[in-house]
Amino acid sequence: MNLQRTLDVNRIIISIFLINFLTISIAAAQKVGYDENTEIAVKGVVQKEVAHPYKGLSNFFLKTQWRIFRVLTAPSWYIKETAISLKKGQEVEVVGSKFYGPDGSLCLVAKSIRLLPEGKVIRFRDDLARPVWSDYVEKKNSCMKIFLRQGKSF
Repeated sequence: MNLQRTLDVNRIIISIFLINFLTISIAAAQKVGYDENTEIAVKGVVQKEVAHPYKGLSNFFLKTQWRIFRVLTAPSWYIKETAISLKKGQEVEVVGSKFYGPDGSLCLVAKSIRLLPEGKVIRFRDDLARPVWSDYVEKKNSCMKIFLRQGKSF
């Protein structure tokens, strides 16, 4: 009986930790706003994927004919879970919201990336510019459904 209580308490603690971790990840990634007024489409070549997140999101550098953009995509857990992979030298078209980073770099928050020449589209934002990974957590993790149902969060 005592062992069962200990296991139950451990499960509760682990669940709370996971919920907090996912909520913080989503909140950090959603801090990067998407302004449809600054939406542009650019074609270019993937230069390199950056190992560390920028503003909570995985990112890569895209070289266009005139500029280099830092393209912010999604949290790294979402990239791993959905097996999204961009390779150096791959030609892509990015639709995203343009802004200047604190370091002065030109950035794009990706709404979608179209892989060229095959035309496959990877979506990161829905039609209302909301991050697709916020719905993904609710659909994927039944534990999170309890807390994220009907747009409610803690």
